[in-house]
Parts: sequence; structure tokens; C-alpha cells
Amino acid sequence: MRRINTILIFFLCFFVVLAGASWSFLQSRAFGRLLSKAITKVSSEFDAKVKFTRLDVRFFPPGIALEDVSVDYDRKGTKVKAEAGELGVSFDIQLFRGKKFRLREIFLKEGFAEIVIVDEKETGRHPWDIIQSELTKLPIDIGTLAIENSRVSILDMTLDVHTLRISPTPEKIGFDGEIKQLRHASVANSLDLFKFKGAMTKNEIQAESFQILQ
Repeated sequence: MRRINTILIFFLCFFVVLAGASWSFLQSRAFGRLLSKAITKVSSEFDAKVKFTRLDVRFFPPGIALEDVSVDYDRKGTKVKAEAGELGVSFDIQLFRGKKFRLREIFLKEGFAEIVIVDEKETGRHPWDIIQSELTKLPIDIGTLAIENSRVSILDMTLDVHTLRISPTPEKIGFDGEIKQLRHASVANSLDLFKFKGAMTKNEIQAESFQILQ
């Protein structure tokens, strides 16, 4: 019994030392430079430019966060310009879904995102089809896009977001959030302080709940 306890203590100490060394390496400048080069290389292959000042590797939940980030994406008329205090990803236990690497969540905090989609009159394509096409081209499968304390502009709308979670699938795009203010180019007045939950398909918006907070 004493021998078994000694072996268990040895392996426990070995695991603690190994975990500590791994954590130190993941937080080191050397690993940060390697990962930074990898992010730059991968993003350039998809016509995206990503800049950031600091990289943070996290274990619980497992993921990576970039601080003071700027992103520029321009591909076949679809443009995304974003800046954030923090932009990152967290990984799912199920890393692969089909042939794609799965991200449990992409999160953006304290920033803004401006998304431009080519007008339907110019392309003859519905905005829904363009969005789904862009998602299909991605080398990753996105579980949820989470936005906090940020401004988002898309399709003539500007939203000042407190919290917003968007879950895209080929059939529908689910959303659940709390919005500080919503403005639309064709409407004089804004809609302030409300919570909503629902989903959007190609032809309709399905509302599960809507609550005015003021």
C-alpha cells in the first residue's frame, strides 16, 4: 500500500510540474510570437488583416483571447471592419464537426463591428444567401458569436449592444440579447433599451420574446 501511495504521489507531482511548465510556455513571449505568426498567416489566406497587442491563452474554458484588436476583411463585396478591446475564441470538447474545426464561441467585447454586404440589386442575391455562403467558405464551424458592450452596424441598422448571442445554422440564425439602442436608416426614431429572443430565416423573423426595459 505504501508503495502504491508513493507512486501516486510521484505521478501527482509530475503532473503538477508538467502543467506548470506548459502554462508558463503558453504564456511566454516565444509562444505568443509563434501563435501570432500563425494567426497572421491563416487570416491572410482569407483576405483578412488582423492586428493585436497582446495574446492570452486560457484553460477554463479552453481558448485564446486577443487584446486591442483590429480586423479588416474584404472578399467579393463582403466587408467587415472591427475593433475590440478583446476578441477571442473558446473551443468545444467536440473539436470537429464533419470536416470542420469547431469553435464553441467567438466573442467580441468593448468594440465595434461594421459589416457591409453588397446590395441585392447589384448581385441579384438575397442577403441571406450571401451570409450563408460566407459561413460555408469559412474553414471553421461557429457555435455562437457573443458580443458585449459594443456597436454593430449591418444592413442599414446600427445596434448599441449590451449583450448579444448569435447562433448561426444553415436553416436559421438564432439571437438572444439586450440592446441599448437600435437605429435604422429609414426610421427617424430609435428603439431604446429592450431585450429580445428569436430567430431569423431567409423569409421571416420569428420572435420568441420581446421586452421594453424602460
